[in-house]
This record gives sequence, C-alpha cells and structure tokens, in this order.
Amino acid sequence: MNAEVAYLFRHVLLREAAYQLQLPGDRARLHGLALETIEALSGGRPPAHFAEDADGRPVAEDHPTDPFALDLAEHARLAAAAPAP
Repeated sequence: MNAEVAYLFRHVLLREAAYQLQLPGDRARLHGLALETIEALSGGRPPAHFAEDADGRPVAEDHPTDPFALDLAEHARLAAAAPAP
C-alpha cells in the first residue's frame, strides 16, 4: 500500500478535522499545486469563454480535464455515502 492510499480517510469527521488542521496558506499552496498538476497532465486550462447557442446559452465542449472532474465527483459521492467505521 502506498502512502497516498494509506492517507485516505473514510469517516467524514476525521477527514474534515485533518483538513482543518492544515494552515490556510498550506492548503491554498497544495490546492494550487494540484491544479497545476492536473492542467499539466491534461493539456492546459479550459477555455475562458465557451461557445453559445442561438439563445445565448453556453454550449459545453469536452475538455481533457473532464475525466479528472468526474473521478473526483465520484470519489466525493462514495465518501459521503460510506458508513462510519
């Protein structure tokens, strides 16, 4: 088992407590590093402006970061649904 897997928290209160123990500046730096890493692996930032349809609504286009976002959303859903140990 690698360190990343060993550091996962199943209980939401433990996970939240560990998160809150990090200094805000450290959290911001780590969030920035995570974003830079995802962008580097997926080909860069999404476009700043999206295309619009005839009614002026944004038209979503696929982006290389979509799989990361879907994986993170699924992880969050599973973590929220997991029973407390």
